[in-house]
Amino acid sequence: MESGAYRQLAATEPEYHEMLCSILEHAAYGVVLIGETGELVYANPAFTRITGYTLADVPTVNDWLKLAYPDPSYRQRCSDSWRWQDVGLDPGRDESRVTCKDGTVKDIEFWRDSGGARQVVVTLIDITEHRAAEADYRRVSEVLHHRNIQLQTAVEVAKSVVRILDPQLLLFQTVNRIKESFDFYYVGIFLVDETGKYAVLQAGSGVAGEQMLRAGHRLVVGGDSMVGWAVANSMARIARDVRRDELHFSNPYLPETRSELALPLISRGRCIGVLTVQSTEQDAFAEGDVATLQTMADQLAVAIQNARLFDAAQQEIARRKKIEERLVRRNRDMRLLNEVSRALISTLDLVPLLETILAGVQRLMGGTSASIWLLDRTTQELVCKQASGPQAAAVEGWRLGQEQGFVGWVARHGESLLIPDASTDSRHFTKVAESTGMFPRSVLSVPLKIKQEVTGVLQVVALEPDRFESSDVTLLESLAAVIAIVVENVQLYEQARQDARTKTLLLQEVNHRVKNNLMAIIGLLCTERQRVKGVEDHAAFEMVLEDLTGRLEGLATVHDLLSETEWTPLLLSDLVSQIINSALRTLPSDKSVSVRVLP
Repeated sequence: MESGAYRQLAATEPEYHEMLCSILEHAAYGVVLIGETGELVYANPAFTRITGYTLADVPTVNDWLKLAYPDPSYRQRCSDSWRWQDVGLDPGRDESRVTCKDGTVKDIEFWRDSGGARQVVVTLIDITEHRAAEADYRRVSEVLHHRNIQLQTAVEVAKSVVRILDPQLLLFQTVNRIKESFDFYYVGIFLVDETGKYAVLQAGSGVAGEQMLRAGHRLVVGGDSMVGWAVANSMARIARDVRRDELHFSNPYLPETRSELALPLISRGRCIGVLTVQSTEQDAFAEGDVATLQTMADQLAVAIQNARLFDAAQQEIARRKKIEERLVRRNRDMRLLNEVSRALISTLDLVPLLETILAGVQRLMGGTSASIWLLDRTTQELVCKQASGPQAAAVEGWRLGQEQGFVGWVARHGESLLIPDASTDSRHFTKVAESTGMFPRSVLSVPLKIKQEVTGVLQVVALEPDRFESSDVTLLESLAAVIAIVVENVQLYEQARQDARTKTLLLQEVNHRVKNNLMAIIGLLCTERQRVKGVEDHAAFEMVLEDLTGRLEGLATVHDLLSETEWTPLLLSDLVSQIINSALRTLPSDKSVSVRVLP
């Protein structure tokens, strides 16, 4: 019931006046009645119990305001609750902090109402404990909220530990997540280098972190820094006020740091680095923060170790893959060399030999076509001796000067040439491509050399760019060395066979002419023998003629024997036997001589 209703009731019913007075005297809340001139007409015991003041202490509103609100500016803001001049104002509520007589400050809730007869009634309720409870609740809520953020961040870090295997990405995401979640000034991660002498910054938040990373920021392990100390001792260290901590490193990149926390990253009993957290506020780290951040640091240490192991495993896999690729390439090279070797053994015919070699080169190197160009010694031009792939027949027989195309360049300089894209190279001779309708992009050309002299060019082409690698150059150069020798041997063989054919024809002609001349001479001698029978002393002359005839027949026999063997070396015993037998054929028929020649 409002105070105006109580007053009216008390005026008409006196018994209620006593009841109202009793209620006010025993009320838990204070009640003050302000008169029309601003004097405090009445104050119940609860008012004195709450504020400590009596009517004697605060006879007027102004006295109350001066004692309850010592601060003038705050007093001005609170004076509306005690406006006694405007009796007709609507009821209102206010709240302020009142300085009591004993000096304590309490939170007081004021209710203002008109009491009639130009009087104002102000009710005071002590809500100090209520506000304290609310403050405690807010603090607890903030702590819980802060703890919840910590737990969420710890969960996110744990998820990153499981999900991210890239060490650098893991470190950067961790420092940024911690900085954003806890609203720290700076967060960084140091890792101990291979020497164990330095802790090197691997990830840092903000612009300062980027600058320090570019500068290669590092700290000595065990030196004058919290990071170095944490590594050396494998323990956390807190600087609640960095200006009073002897180990704090005054970093020019972080001038606003006022407190710092360094947490060791321990994996398998060994400190591998430090998580450093810095704030612009003094004593910024609570025990709960330290425990949560240390948990994150432990998780991070495990993650870093796992990431390192994964990275090492990936490097080992890559190394083995490269070895496997080299073995595959080696096997491919050996297969090609084996095919070339079999081709060398199987034939000395140059055309099928080159066909086999080029087919193997084209297949194993993945080219569109391959060709062999041999140097014409007479014209000094390069002639396509053999080609493989589409339009091979159109390419065979082409002649290029040593100043034309990639083939001419290789022949002129004696060096291999690897072209990733022929369409962008000014040395590309396009007339061959235009005649075949094929425009190669990748070109690999190597010289054929005999005794450091270029005898030709081996070339492989592909329609797509960047088809060949440097390892293909090495393989093709090895094949070119073998092919150059093969071509040279085949050419020498052809030349030797042609020379042998010419020699045989010449020998046959010489043998024919010598034999005819010997037979003519023998015929003349026989004629002379018939003609000298009437001559005096013809017996001696005939003996001379017979001796000459025998000698010539022996010479003819030897010539026939050498001709039959194509003038190769003879056994002396065979030669002697033939000469003796030829001589014995001139003896009279009634005479016989037996001769045996021993080897």
